[in-house]
Amino acid sequence: MKKLIFLSLFFSILNAYEYTLEVPKMHCPLCTAIVRKALLKIDGVTKVNVSLDTKNAIIKSDKELNESMINQALFDTGYQGILK
Repeated sequence: MKKLIFLSLFFSILNAYEYTLEVPKMHCPLCTAIVRKALLKIDGVTKVNVSLDTKNAIIKSDKELNESMINQALFDTGYQGILK
C-alpha cells in the first residue's frame, strides 16, 4: 500500500503544471500532429493532448512554462497559441 501511495504522489509531481492553450488556426488532423510535436519539444513538457474540435491543446509539464516559451516552440510551425 505504501508503494502505491508513493507512486501516486510521484506521478502527480511529474505533471505538476497543466496549461490550456488555444490554437485558433488549426483546421485539420495534420495541424494537430504538428502542434503536438512542437509542444513536446519544450523542456519539461511530459504530455500534450490536442483537440481539433475545440482548437485547444492541454499541456502537462513538470516545470513552470510561460506563453513566450510556448509560442517560441510553435513559431517555426506557423502557429500561435493563446494561454487560457
